[in-house]
Amino acid sequence: GSSPAGPILCHSYLFCVKFIITNLNLHLVANSPKEMHEEYVHNIGNIIAIFSVIDQQLTHSIATYFCADPEYSLFLAQHAISHLTFNTKLDLYQKICRREKIDQSRFTKMKKHIHYVQEIRNKVAHYQLEAIFKEGEHKGFRLRKNALFPDTAEAVELTQELMIKVNYEQMHAIVELGIIDDDLARRRREAGD
Repeated sequence: GSSPAGPILCHSYLFCVKFIITNLNLHLVANSPKEMHEEYVHNIGNIIAIFSVIDQQLTHSIATYFCADPEYSLFLAQHAISHLTFNTKLDLYQKICRREKIDQSRFTKMKKHIHYVQEIRNKVAHYQLEAIFKEGEHKGFRLRKNALFPDTAEAVELTQELMIKVNYEQMHAIVELGIIDDDLARRRREAGD
């Protein structure tokens, strides 16, 4: 049988594959500063959307743990769990895994993938966009933690490699979450027998 997480996991996996295909077709050397800026903004939006998929799947996973009925779990997700911070949701899910004696190495593996995406998402959400110039010519954009101190502040460039890595980490986080959800659903069925 399939677990309540099955259709969401499948949708999320296809969403990940779509992002990977889209980003593989990106050309990160645009012709004009305007094109470079549009591409950077597009990549920032992709990263935020990628993280949002993880957040939505985690919300769904928690809701279906507490309520297997889809109508009630949707209500719980929309009116309670979605109002929690992401880190609170992750902590709650870890407590669920411990309570149900889920292999903690599986949760740790999932969390590692999630934290990578979360770290990049936080940088694109909070760092400042700055233009890169070399020999007076505009070469692109990067994100900098504190533009007031450019020589010492951390900077991030949204390269094609980084975009592929973010997609890879998200896909693995969703897959691991789905495996844990399936294990939780199996245990619930066995307990009900």
